[in-house]
Amino acid sequence: MAFHIRARDLFYKMTTESDTRDGYQERKTVQKLVLEWDVYISIAQGVPLILSNMLFSPLSDSIGRRPFLFAGSLGICVKQLRMTLAIFFHWDIYLFIPFALVEGFSGSWFAQLAIAMTVVSDLTKAGKSRSYLITVFSFTLYVQCWIFFGNI
Repeated sequence: MAFHIRARDLFYKMTTESDTRDGYQERKTVQKLVLEWDVYISIAQGVPLILSNMLFSPLSDSIGRRPFLFAGSLGICVKQLRMTLAIFFHWDIYLFIPFALVEGFSGSWFAQLAIAMTVVSDLTKAGKSRSYLITVFSFTLYVQCWIFFGNI
């Protein structure tokens, strides 16, 4: 059974169906498709992300941290812009996978976090002060994510 899926259509179906038996089955089908695509996108982003972070972290010590921070930020922005355009212009959902690949190969926020932790380590002496600053940094990052993204 082949599906021609558009992202906006999935959202529309999930929000407009009534609570009839057919509507319930339709919502169940849509939720199953959304979960499947979430897995595909997570894999498309995660596999290159592992490889890029294994490469970026050591290279940031020799080349410098700015190029990798810039690459991660650019990858996130490009992915989000493309996904926004895909939803707005009703592009196929199949395009979300290459968009996630772009973010994965750029290092995404994982590389930025790793580089930020190395900056904290570079600026502090080993011991309690470093541990304290890393704890404060992690806590503020968690609070920011909670404020902007809701439940974590």
